[in-house]
Amino acid sequence: MASSAGQPLGGRRVPSEPVAGHRVVLYSRRACHLCDEARAVLLAEQGRIPFELEERFVDGDGRLERDYGLRVPVVLVDGEEEFELRVDRGRLRLLLR
Repeated sequence: MASSAGQPLGGRRVPSEPVAGHRVVLYSRRACHLCDEARAVLLAEQGRIPFELEERFVDGDGRLERDYGLRVPVVLVDGEEEFELRVDRGRLRLLLR
C-alpha cells in the first residue's frame, strides 16, 4: 500500500522523498565586500529556492589562490563556473529551476 511521502505507513514513518537539488559553491575571501554581497544574494535566494550552499575561502590555500585569488567572488552552480565578482539574481534563479 502506497502512502504520500512523510506519512505513516503500517505503523512506521516513511521518510520524505529527497528533493533533487542544486549545489552552489562560493569561492571568497574573509575580508571582501564583493564576497559579502555575493553571499547575501545566495543566502536570500536559498530562502526562496532550496539548494546546497558551500563557501570556500581562498585565503591561505595556494591552489585556490592561484585559481580564484584575483577573481573572487566566484560562484559555481552544479560544478560550472557561472559568476565572477557579482551574482546576477535573475540568472541565478534561472539556473536553479
